[in-house]
Amino acid sequence: MRANHQPDAPGDPHTEMNGSGAAAAAAAPPKAALAEHVYQAGFLHGQFADVTLSVARFQEFKLHALIVSTSPTLRHLLHASHGPPYRLLLQSSDPRLTQHGLSIALASLYGQDPVSDRHDADSSALLAAAYLLGLHELTHRTYAQMVERVTASTLPRLLHFCIGDGAPDTLDVDYVGPYPGFTDALLRHLAGFISTTLLLEHEQMFHEVLVHLPYPILKHILESPDLQTKGDMARHQLARSIINEREKLRKQKGGALEEVVVLAFGGGGRGSVEIIQRPAGRGKKLWKAR
Repeated sequence: MRANHQPDAPGDPHTEMNGSGAAAAAAAPPKAALAEHVYQAGFLHGQFADVTLSVARFQEFKLHALIVSTSPTLRHLLHASHGPPYRLLLQSSDPRLTQHGLSIALASLYGQDPVSDRHDADSSALLAAAYLLGLHELTHRTYAQMVERVTASTLPRLLHFCIGDGAPDTLDVDYVGPYPGFTDALLRHLAGFISTTLLLEHEQMFHEVLVHLPYPILKHILESPDLQTKGDMARHQLARSIINEREKLRKQKGGALEEVVVLAFGGGGRGSVEIIQRPAGRGKKLWKAR
């Protein structure tokens, strides 16, 4: 019987139970030894499996009905199937799913902690798998870990995770993300990071990111009171430089709408920057009165 893919990161202390491993297990408390046996023999080596799980395009998993029935998704499939043995087919077109992410999520049903010490690259795939399997607590924990680890280096991957390729230009910061109920605040959180930390610490990257964001998100960031600039004129100059780059891309693609930076005055003489979108070709007005 084919063993399941090893889900643990390189250097994981779990080893096959022979030699010193068997001795350590024998000396462990009964519950710990049983848990280790279930994971090693049951999940990693698929011994006495009564479930074959196929998920989309990925390699099959050899599992155990009593254990994986703790997943609401798999429990539903089990109730609808004839067995044992059971052959379960789970369809998904989610591009964020990976074999490794599925392995980590399924291993959690066998008692493994899937979140601790995971690399950032694993988190999006684990969240996708946990969501598919209906593991809400694991989905929440994985999402919380992703948010805690937002940095300049992880930002591009998180933006891609959230909005994917070719996001519509109408997408705004209230977009609920790929997994409604769990990723609802992710895009707004990333926009906040861009407005503050990214601009202060990586201004060139700030420019590069905003040049490619959908218009409503760009507008939200450049008009945000949290944007770390030294006054309205500095904000205006920053916005103009970004809009000029976006205009070059618009002309290459033949877009019908152009973006304009407006310095508005009002409210006690205090100015503010606004980004507006309008049909291309009209004269550019650089200020307006309120």
